[in-house]
Amino acid sequence: MFKAEKAAMASALAITNSVVERRSTIPILQNVLFEKDSASSDKLIARFTNLDIEATARFSAEVDSDFEAFTVPAGTLSDIVNKLPDGAEIALLPDRTNGLTGVTLKSGRSRFKLPVLPADDFATMKVGELPYSLTLPATELAAALADHDGKTLDIAAANSLLAEKKARARHPGGYLKKVKLIREKQRGSNA
Repeated sequence: MFKAEKAAMASALAITNSVVERRSTIPILQNVLFEKDSASSDKLIARFTNLDIEATARFSAEVDSDFEAFTVPAGTLSDIVNKLPDGAEIALLPDRTNGLTGVTLKSGRSRFKLPVLPADDFATMKVGELPYSLTLPATELAAALADHDGKTLDIAAANSLLAEKKARARHPGGYLKKVKLIREKQRGSNA
């Protein structure tokens, strides 16, 4: 199905513990979805969700022509990949019996069989048209967040007008300064 370097897969799976719950009562939420990146033939997308948050990570891989989207247990896969030696090449091969029933991870002399769940069962969040869009490098966002006055920092997301009002009430001017700083940095990088 695909081959990838350990570093590329480990980087993509690094957010596993932040998003995926190991003890979810819904088994598919413990999984990571692997799918082709439509923008690049030599990249895959690893998608994670807990129904509150969805995260995606793109990574370089040699993708076979017979690749089909699938899900595997995210925590187990992350643990396996992290324990492999640095520089290891990882191959995920399909186990097919009346369709895709599992995958075998091969790296060096190591072999691991992982169960799969259908990609169609994986919940994806629909992103609608939002009134504002913001793109800025992670380093600039981290710097802006680290530059606060040491008090609580609230960040409001789409459809959270109430959270935004509470943040403004708790930190008069402070909340707006952060938004203004981020917007100024974004304008500066577009210029």
